Amino acid sequence: MRLYYRGPDALITAGQFVWLGETPRVYAIADLRAARLTRHSPKNIWLPAALAAVLILTPGYLLLDSWVSRVSLAALALLIVGVGLLWDRVGRRFELRAGDTIIYSTMDERTFNQVARALQRVMESYSAVRSATGSVAA
Repeated sequence: MRLYYRGPDALITAGQFVWLGETPRVYAIADLRAARLTRHSPKNIWLPAALAAVLILTPGYLLLDSWVSRVSLAALALLIVGVGLLWDRVGRRFELRAGDTIIYSTMDERTFNQVARALQRVMESYSAVRSATGSVAA
């Protein structure tokens, strides 16, 4: 059986997709015909962080008289926005889904892209074999 991908957390052959998580999950390629790629990440944390920073900065700037206080307040606002941006970048999770079922998930974009490409190749070859023969060769 042809091997399309072998990595530390996934194995893709011509007939199976195996997610090697804590408990390995095995999916038949024939069952994954409706697979779609999704990229899931937290709901844009930076936007609420920026709003919070503005809500802190505006009244604080009006109430504080010294420039040291105002600079400190601005630094705090920048810190809040920075944490929001960092969380948005670091907290990103990449998922492969078939229907509503998550068949693969990782936080490493490079590994995700390799697995997604391998799955795409096996799905293309599966479709080609099926259309050429009228059925799937085992």
